[in-house]
Amino acid sequence: MADNDQGIQPDDQGQPVVPESLGWRAGLSDEHKEDAWAKTHSKVSDFFKDALGIKTERDALAGKLDGAIFKPDQENATDEQKAAYRTAMGIPDTPDEYEFPKGDGIEHDPKMVDWAKNVFHTAGLSKDQAGVISQAWDGFISEMGKAQIDSQKKAITETETALKTEWGADYDKNIELTKRGYEAFSAKLPGFKEFLDQTVVGKKTVGNHPIMSQLFHILGQAIGEDFSLPGTPKAGKSGEVVPGMNYETMGEFDSME
Repeated sequence: MADNDQGIQPDDQGQPVVPESLGWRAGLSDEHKEDAWAKTHSKVSDFFKDALGIKTERDALAGKLDGAIFKPDQENATDEQKAAYRTAMGIPDTPDEYEFPKGDGIEHDPKMVDWAKNVFHTAGLSKDQAGVISQAWDGFISEMGKAQIDSQKKAITETETALKTEWGADYDKNIELTKRGYEAFSAKLPGFKEFLDQTVVGKKTVGNHPIMSQLFHILGQAIGEDFSLPGTPKAGKSGEVVPGMNYETMGEFDSME
């Protein structure tokens, strides 16, 4: 008698004989009888329970994938596929489409903005992502600016305290002479003020360093004694205001920052 569809031989009464070693797997097709995963289940109900769980997870995953955006292979994808991906991700067609709103008190360098737009576009950032980075950068710059101002104020206070201690009762007079020295050099050397404000020695800018103040004081004394710089209007006696010099622009001592 020929084998039945399941490869199980009948006994003398025509009943199929199920090998004990196969159990419920005897009902599977020959190619699945020895499946490793099937062997881990002792009963059909156990097998069905696991299979049902796998189906449930598969259906849930399929639902999540329905709204997924897959990045196409950049080497093999068509221009249409690449364009569709960029649109779905919110990536602008050109760098100029990025927008960087300015925060309060923030001014954007046009060159910096152009650089950022091109970098963001090359990196494939969406407009929303670029906006988040821009706002974070503005916040960082703002905090850095505040920290710098606080540092300058602290340096000015420390310098003022040191000079008051050294000069004592002559502090006001010496500060006036210091302003004269500062004015004379600022008028003759373009970019001198910027040099003082931006050059750092230790933790102080040069303009806020006590030594620089003492240097201007010495120069101011020389100017007060008519040792004027070439082309500089001669000063009167020590403590007198020199005609033609705008001392009001100097303000108080802390205006030298």
